[in-house]
Amino acid sequence: MNFFSDEMRRNPFPAYDQMRSHSPVLHVPPLDLWMIFDYEGVKRALNDNEAFSSSMFTAKRANPEWFIFFDPPRHTKLRALIMRAFTPRMVANLEPRIRELSRELLDQKIEHGEMDLASDFSVLCR
Repeated sequence: MNFFSDEMRRNPFPAYDQMRSHSPVLHVPPLDLWMIFDYEGVKRALNDNEAFSSSMFTAKRANPEWFIFFDPPRHTKLRALIMRAFTPRMVANLEPRIRELSRELLDQKIEHGEMDLASDFSVLCR
């Protein structure tokens, strides 16, 4: 199963259902990572920081300084700071600028007649 194929990226849900029923925990050797597909497993992995740590994963990767890979308490402290910046009021205040940028990005692609929102938009936003 190619988790990075275009088909998977467009509609991963049938594969997720299959994994949940046949192999809720999957080791992906080429990437040396584990994927968890069932609710209870994900809940445990997110809450049991003794058994499930990002430290082994980040030690093997080129950029271990991504917030998503931090373990508590570092993650908890930074998340609290970030949450203050993204209050409903702050997000609402960003809406006019987000709309403006979205229109600009879409205008750049509209002449093509089609676009892949995820790849084209994310590439344009960089």
